[in-house]
Amino acid sequence: MDSGRTPSLQPRDKTFVCLWTSRQFQQEQVEWDDVNKLLQHHGFKPVHFADPGGNTNISDLIVLDKKSAGEIRMSLRTLLTDSERRQALIQELIKSNNQLKYVHHTIQTCT
Repeated sequence: MDSGRTPSLQPRDKTFVCLWTSRQFQQEQVEWDDVNKLLQHHGFKPVHFADPGGNTNISDLIVLDKKSAGEIRMSLRTLLTDSERRQALIQELIKSNNQLKYVHHTIQTCT
């Protein structure tokens, strides 16, 4: 098998056991807090957590490994921060455009 490729795992090939301590669960929630605030600030719903040990309906869960969860958080932060920066640029362009219109109107009235 090529060591550079990740093998695709079928549910019947492996059995995965997720072990969470209360501290790990709380740490993951803390790491998502600022992302959730950004999401809500932009009108999106926050990410909610379900304790896998307490949820009997596994089809309601999405399981992410720690690395993937971190990459998703980083991507969301980047997207939302870029969105804020672009919105600020748009507002600045609108303001500059309005100022130019005012100057143009003032020059036309004076001539």
